[in-house]
Amino acid sequence: MDTSLSFTTSTYSRMSDGNCVECASHAGRVLVRDSQNRAGACLTFDAASWVGFLHGLRTAAWSARPVGESRA
Repeated sequence: MDTSLSFTTSTYSRMSDGNCVECASHAGRVLVRDSQNRAGACLTFDAASWVGFLHGLRTAAWSARPVGESRA
């Protein structure tokens, strides 16, 4: 991984138990990594997909529920 990338962590992560991700921008893409495994793999999204994901979060298009719980 390019060590010159500047990853940022959400301010919300400081309130959690450390389960968070960090994001960086590079060549028109958004890279996302696990803050507890910084040397691990990154997920890469094109800008439009990332904006769509954030929009969904902000407009509550997805409801928060525990992992493995199906939508009724």
